[in-house]
Parts: sequence; structure tokens; C-alpha cells
Amino acid sequence: MNSNNRYLPLEVRSFIIGQAENEKPYREIVSNVEQKYGRIISKGTISKISAKFEETKTVDDLQRTGRPHALSTREEQTIINAVEKDPKLTAVDISKDENLNKHHISRKTINNILNDHGLLATITVPKSMPETTLDQRLAFAKKYVKEPEIWTKIVFSDEGKLYIRRHRGEYPLAYYNLQTKWDPRTVKVWGCISASGVGCLVRYHDSVTQDKYLGILLVHLLKIYPSLRGTSTRQSKILFQHDNAGGP
Repeated sequence: MNSNNRYLPLEVRSFIIGQAENEKPYREIVSNVEQKYGRIISKGTISKISAKFEETKTVDDLQRTGRPHALSTREEQTIINAVEKDPKLTAVDISKDENLNKHHISRKTINNILNDHGLLATITVPKSMPETTLDQRLAFAKKYVKEPEIWTKIVFSDEGKLYIRRHRGEYPLAYYNLQTKWDPRTVKVWGCISASGVGCLVRYHDSVTQDKYLGILLVHLLKIYPSLRGTSTRQSKILFQHDNAGGP
């Protein structure tokens, strides 16, 4: 049984009602459900199930009104399996995938499906780096440790954030450290920094394409650091350290 799925099967709900009717404390019911079914529930969940049972005299799923589901159970499970296999898949990625989104449902609907199945989006930073990357960075540091003045001639930039999907209670993550709680009010920005200070913060929308990224560099980066322009006969006085973005 998937202990991270928000949906509680009939058997679990019946067990909760039986425990509640035996006047078990909520704390004890939470512990008993986790031991018997491997499910982590809250006291609020117990309260809602009890209130629903008091009103309807049943723990069965009642027929819902409103719009039908956009996807079948199998189609939803296909999306869930894809995200569990690759946690970095976003709702936008899935919406553009013809194999996963044959009915062309919206990104918002896909996001709701993932959330309903307990797959939450979180901003993350890598927990570890490949040995080859560590060796390269160490070699770079050793090369320039005796030339501190070089850092006055470099501009660094970065943009965007990395999101991954994880099940509730899945912490610490297997491959990532949780940095901060996901907030749907995401603002995508680009910025740069050098020894002389920080540059402007540029807001952008959607994904960073090659043209959009180059446009940001041409308009904003060169405005802040005009000496980056250089010419065919004169080298720039500043080095722009590209962050290996996928666009250009």
C-alpha cells in the first residue's frame, strides 16, 4: 500500500471509525493506523472522517457532483509513475509531453493531480556532486588561489530554480536536501554579481529560451558592465562566467 497517497482506502477509514467508536484518543488512533497500515495521518483527518460518518452514517465514497475527471485512473497513474521516476519533471514538462498528456489538459490540472497524489514540489539544492566535478573545482581553486585579483574581473550570473516532486513525509530526500517549502507564487528572475557588487534583478516569464537569455545579457548585463563588450582588436577587461544554462 502506498503510504504517501492522500486517498484513504475504505478499510482504513472503517478502522478509524471503529477506533473512534471505542473512544480511543486521536493520538492513539494515529499510532495504530501507522502500525497497521503504514499510513501517516493527522488528527484533523480523523476528525473529518468522524464528522462525515456522523453525517452520512457510512465511510463509503459518495458520488461527487461537478465536472468529471479529465484523466482516467490509469492515465493519472502513468503521470505519477513518470514523476516518481524523474522527480525533476514539472507540470509544464508533462503538459507538453504528448505521451503523458494526450488530452491536452492544462498545467494547473496536472499540478492538482500531482498534489492530490501527495507529490509536492520543493525547491532543492544538490546533496552531493560527482567526483569529477569536485576534482575540476579543486583544480580550479588551486590554480587561482595565488591570484586573488582575478575575482575583481569576473561577473557571475544565474537564473531560475530547480523543483522536484516528493511524497509527503519523504524527508530527508534520497538525492537532495530540502532547502525551503514550495510556494506556488513563484517569481522567475535573473541576476548577476561581481566583486564590485550586485547587478539588477530581471524578472522573466515561462522558460528561458536562447533568444530570451541572450536578450537579457545584451540589454542588462552589458548595461551594467559595458567593458564586457570588447572589440575584435581589444579584449574585454571583465570575464563573464557563464552558468552553463541550457539555452545558448
